[in-house]
Amino acid sequence: MGALVAQGLVSLLPATGGDVEAARALGIVSVTILEGYSKSADSRAYVVALASALAVSTGIWWAWVKAVGADRDASSTAPPRDRGHAKRLGRHGIKDPAGTLGPRSTRVTVQEALLISALLILVFARLWNARGAWIGPWVVLSEEGEALAWVDTVLRGRALSRDVFCLYGPLSTWAVALLFGVFGPSLGLWRTWIFALNAVALFATYLLLRQLLRTRAGSLAATAVIGLMCSPPIPGMSWSISRVGLGLAALACLTRSRADSQRAERWSLATGALLGVALLYSQEVGLACSAGVGAALLLTRQDRLRALLWTAAGAALVLLPCAAYLAANASFGATIDNLFLFPRVRLLGFDTFPFPEFAPTGESLRAYGIPVILAVSGFSTATKLLRGDRDARTLADVALFVFGALLFNSALSRPDDTHLLFAAPPAMILLAGLMEDGCFALSSRRHRVAASLGLVLGALALALWGNTAAVNLASLAAPAPAGLRPLALPRGGGALLPDAFAHDLEAVVSEIQSRTTTDEPFWVFPNEALLYFLADRPQPTRFPLAHFAVTSAQRLELIDQLERVRPHYTVLYRNAWPVDGIRYEVSLPEVLAYLNANYELDSNIGVFSILRRRR
Repeated sequence: MGALVAQGLVSLLPATGGDVEAARALGIVSVTILEGYSKSADSRAYVVALASALAVSTGIWWAWVKAVGADRDASSTAPPRDRGHAKRLGRHGIKDPAGTLGPRSTRVTVQEALLISALLILVFARLWNARGAWIGPWVVLSEEGEALAWVDTVLRGRALSRDVFCLYGPLSTWAVALLFGVFGPSLGLWRTWIFALNAVALFATYLLLRQLLRTRAGSLAATAVIGLMCSPPIPGMSWSISRVGLGLAALACLTRSRADSQRAERWSLATGALLGVALLYSQEVGLACSAGVGAALLLTRQDRLRALLWTAAGAALVLLPCAAYLAANASFGATIDNLFLFPRVRLLGFDTFPFPEFAPTGESLRAYGIPVILAVSGFSTATKLLRGDRDARTLADVALFVFGALLFNSALSRPDDTHLLFAAPPAMILLAGLMEDGCFALSSRRHRVAASLGLVLGALALALWGNTAAVNLASLAAPAPAGLRPLALPRGGGALLPDAFAHDLEAVVSEIQSRTTTDEPFWVFPNEALLYFLADRPQPTRFPLAHFAVTSAQRLELIDQLERVRPHYTVLYRNAWPVDGIRYEVSLPEVLAYLNANYELDSNIGVFSILRRRR
C-alpha cells in the first residue's frame, strides 16, 4: 500500500524544474541538460516516494496495532526483551527471530581481528595483480591521472583547492603524498595503495556487522558479498569502497558506544574522529554519515547530550588542526568552496544521466533496488522505534538508513553501476540484518511463510548484481592480461600497460621532458592528467582535466591561466573519449577555440600529438 501511494504521489509531481535553465545560464553541459531533463524533479520524486512509502506503511501498521491491541502485537511481532519473554515466545514456536534471546558477545578478539584482516587482505587487496589493473585508456590517463596530478601538486609544495581543483577531501591526497614521500612516487605504488584500502574498508564493514548480526559466519558472509559487489578491479577513487568504509567504521564505533556503557565516551570520541576523517576524505560520505549518526544520537534516551558532546569533541580533534593548516596555507576558503562546488553543480545537472523508468529490466531493477531495501528496512526500524526500542541495533539501523538514503543522491544524479554500488553498502548491511532475522524466523510456523518470502526477495535483490560479483570474483585471482608490460618510466613503478600504449606514453613523456625544464609547465588536452605526473612537470592551470571546468566562468578562468602561463607545448590525445558521448566542441567550446587559435601541430607520437604555441 505504501508503494502504491508513493507511486501515485510521484505521478502528481511536476516533471520539470528551474535547474535546467539555471544550468544553461551558467554554461553547464551534460546529457540531461542537453535533453532538457530536470534532475531536481528526480530529487523531489525520490524524497516524496521514500517518505510517503514509509509514512503510509508505518501508519497502517500503527493503526493495526491500535485496533488489535498492543499486547497481542508485542507477543507476535516484537523482538523478545528479556529471557522470560523469550521463553514465553519459545512456547509459541518463535525461536528468537530478532537475535535477542539473551546476551551475546559482539566483542572482536585480537585473534579474530588478525584472522579476518589477513583473510581480507589476501582476497581483496590484489597484492599479486594490482599493478596490472588495465581497464582502458580513460581510467589510466584520467581517473588515475587526476588522483596522481593532485598528489603531484602537493609534492611540489602547492595547496589543494587553492592551486588545483580537487573532487575529494584533502586527506585522500595527503595520505598518498606521504606514501610517495617515503617510497617514491609511482603509478604502480598508487595502484597497490588504492586496492589495499579496499581490504581496510571491508574490515571496518565486518566490525560493524559483528555489532549487528548474531553470528560470525553471517558477518563474514555479508562482508564477502559487499566486497564482491563493491570492490571492482578498477584503480580509481570513484570505485574505491574506502570512501564509504570510513563512514561504516564511524557507525561501528557508534554502535559500540550504545552497547558499552562503561566505555561510551571513548567510543563516542572515536565516532566523532572518524566522522571528521570521513568528511576530509570524501565530503559526501562524511556529510551523509554525520547526519545518520546525529539522527541516531537524537533518538537516544540516556546520555543523549553527553554522547553528542563527546562525538562533537572527537570530530573537533580532527577538523580543527586540519582547518588551521588550511588557513595557514591560505587554502581554507578554497577548500570549502571546492568541496561543495561540485555537489552544487551536480544538483543542477552536471555529469548526470536521466533516472530510468521503472521496468522489468536489470538496469531499472538495480537502480530501484537500493531505495526499496532502504524503505523496507526503514519500515522495520520505524516499528521498533514506535514500540519503544532504543537498543544499539535499532539505533545503528537508524544511522544506516539515513546514511544510505543521503548517499543515494550520488546514484540518483548518475544512476550507472559505479555510483549505484558506491551507495550500496549501507543498504546491503541493512539487508543482511533483515535476511538473518528471516533465517531465524523460519523456525516459527507463524512467521515461516513471511520469512521465506522475504528471503527469496532478498536473494533476488542480490542476484541483480550477480554478474558484477562474478566478474569481480574472477578478477581477484586472474593474472595480468597477456600483452601487458611494465611502463619504462621513472614514475611507472612497475605498472603494466599494453605494449603499444606504453610505447606511446614513454615516447611522448620523453619528448616533453627533453623540450622543457623541470619547473616548466606544459598543457594536456583534453583530460589526460597522468602525463603531468609521468613527465614530472607542473600543471599550467587549476584544472588537471578540462572536464573539471564545469561552467562558462571556469572555462574562462582556465583560459586566463593559460594565457598568463603561456605554455610552449600542449599534448593532445587524439583518441580522447568524448565524456558521456558529448563532443568537445559542445562541452568545451571556449577551451577548444583557444587551443585551435594558439597552437599548431609540431609532431605526432603514436596516439598523441605535440602542439607548439604560435609565436
